[in-house]
Amino acid sequence: MSRGARRALVPVVAALALAGCTASPVDPGPTTTTSASPSPTATRSATPAPERATLDAATRRDLRAVISRHPDEQVSLAVAPVGGSGAPAVVGRDEALPAWSTIKVPLALAATRAAPDDRSVEADVELALTASDNDAALRLWQGLGSPTRAQRAVEDVLADGGDRRTTVQRRSTVAGFSPFGQTRWRASDQARFVAGAVCLRDAESVTDPMGRVLGWQAWGVGRLDGSLVKGGWGPTDDGYVARQLGVMRGAKGEHVVVTMTIRTSSYERGSALGDELAEVLDEHAGDLPGGRCEGQAGRKDATKSSVSSRSSSS
Repeated sequence: MSRGARRALVPVVAALALAGCTASPVDPGPTTTTSASPSPTATRSATPAPERATLDAATRRDLRAVISRHPDEQVSLAVAPVGGSGAPAVVGRDEALPAWSTIKVPLALAATRAAPDDRSVEADVELALTASDNDAALRLWQGLGSPTRAQRAVEDVLADGGDRRTTVQRRSTVAGFSPFGQTRWRASDQARFVAGAVCLRDAESVTDPMGRVLGWQAWGVGRLDGSLVKGGWGPTDDGYVARQLGVMRGAKGEHVVVTMTIRTSSYERGSALGDELAEVLDEHAGDLPGGRCEGQAGRKDATKSSVSSRSSSS
């Protein structure tokens, strides 16, 4: 697949608004059948540990080969099955770096929940997710109330998806940038969230626009047919950070969550490296840990538009 290609996106996790998910293939986690100190008259069964996602040796080797060709960049990449609740598979150092515009996904879902019939909210969700419009995202944030209430609303969405560790930033820490964009979000926590969030009953309000991002947002996993993505990038004290969360097609109708964080020197270098990593994942799509939401049905195709300009942060 050529790096310059820009293929049509087809929203892949059809009927994501339905709850209940299954995932495979992953290694089974340990299970315990009785408590450590059973009573004389009864035993208690422990809940099996969630299944941990794994990557086969060939996929890891090829991903690391790409990363090794870019010694000046630092990469963290996490992979999980849609519907999975266990720990994602991770390649690289899993750093808690600024979320940038990837936080707009849970923010948009929180805003939609707070005002489900508000057309202006719907319009701002569209702008925030397809064009990464920062002003639209700020309006969504302010519409949730005080900074504390907005923080809690977005954290509630994160928890619903399965990420109960991330704390949303409610105060601006860098002049000129939104507080929520400065949220420190690990690639692994982000993957865990996406794996569960796309199966929530109200997920389609965000997954639909994620399948129609503008062309300049379609780097990395966004270059693959049938993907859902949201990217983010900008300068930090840790260097320039480019990151992306997405869902790509796996094998046999299943779908795979991919999140990546790249510490680099520019958007161009970060997105180009993301393209290379996505190519490897596409080549190994049949070997990735895939899953699905139950009750899927077909959805209409959507084609990405393209624009020529890029902002310094998103």
